[in-house]
Amino acid sequence: MKNVLNPLIQSAITWSLIGFIGGICSVFLFLRYKELDFKNEITAGNALQAFTTFALAITVTWFLQKQTQSKRKEKDILIDHLDLLLEEVSSLEEANEKGEMIAITSSLKRFRMNANSVQEILIDLNYPSKVCAASALDISELRKLCTDTPIKELEEAANSSSDQIKDGIMNLTAGRRSLIENTIHKLKLSIIRLKILINE
Repeated sequence: MKNVLNPLIQSAITWSLIGFIGGICSVFLFLRYKELDFKNEITAGNALQAFTTFALAITVTWFLQKQTQSKRKEKDILIDHLDLLLEEVSSLEEANEKGEMIAITSSLKRFRMNANSVQEILIDLNYPSKVCAASALDISELRKLCTDTPIKELEEAANSSSDQIKDGIMNLTAGRRSLIENTIHKLKLSIIRLKILINE
């Protein structure tokens, strides 16, 4: 995706051009009316130039302040959505430990839908390409690990097996649990990294 200029930067450039044009007009008016003299106190051109500069400064400051406040609210909303994703990951961890397959699949589905929504919003708002790329939170590996025979079922099978088979199943379970924990940890880090990028 192309790196599109931030709307705030575009607005700043626009108002800078307006200020530049206003300055040129002020100089033109000053040169035109410089022969007017009000007892060596102040000229009409000076007064007009001062007024124009002051008005432009007030207008640009007000506009940029409104833009900054709007951008901050926008980022806060996105950060709130990412916090919901982190909460969903915690719910997935809990469901996985309990071996609740319905809860696991529901949590994975909600996460995917919310993550897609965040990515679509970032693209629509023309965020930099690195932010949009970071919002592609892939959970395909996590989905496979959590839904391919839950750990709870493996542990129950181990308890009803002979010692030799039980040891093998327990080793498999320990390996699966470690992979899930590492994958979830990486996913949380990706969400936190995205929060930081959005706040830049």
